[in-house]
Amino acid sequence: MSEYTRNTLVILITIIIIISSGCSRFFVVTNRDYSGSGHNLAVVRHFIQRFGHRSDARFLKLFAPGAKIEVVGLGVVTQGQNGLRDLFGYAVVVNSRLEMFDGQVNGDTVFCRVEESNDWLRIIGIEPAVYQSRFVLEEGKIVELVINPDAQTRTVLIGQGLSFWRWLRNDDPGAITSFSPDGKFRFTPENGKRLVQLISRWRGGY
Repeated sequence: MSEYTRNTLVILITIIIIISSGCSRFFVVTNRDYSGSGHNLAVVRHFIQRFGHRSDARFLKLFAPGAKIEVVGLGVVTQGQNGLRDLFGYAVVVNSRLEMFDGQVNGDTVFCRVEESNDWLRIIGIEPAVYQSRFVLEEGKIVELVINPDAQTRTVLIGQGLSFWRWLRNDDPGAITSFSPDGKFRFTPENGKRLVQLISRWRGGY
């Protein structure tokens, strides 16, 4: 695999990173017993229910200051409060919505499968995207999230994504630098808005 192709795949898969867990109704967690698995599950459910709806400081409090998000095969894709704030703003702009299935708790770790929909996934016709996810919590805060796109989601996204990236390289090459100046996609509200616009144009003006 060429270095360009590898970098492209990294960018494409990181674009789809979105997180997991929880299909219950939204509620505010007030229990301070951080040792219980029930509290950990409540934190994750709270997160999933609000993801794509808000990116404010209160929402960020669900995460520890140095929390990180990792994608299997790619490594850490965002870390710290500033990176998370940008990611949550991106999710709001692209109208990301999540559902959780098969949730399991093992001590301070929550495992689940998540299905994601958003504006650009809808445009290219591959909703929902499916991920296996693992949340690690410490003292009631999320410290690590590991995401593993399932085989079908990964295959379809890579196929569609390579076609889109080839088109973008010819139609608007400056956008690639804007999206990923250091070779890694930057999750920001501005990039989310621009991404939806470009994918719409690529697919013929959705």
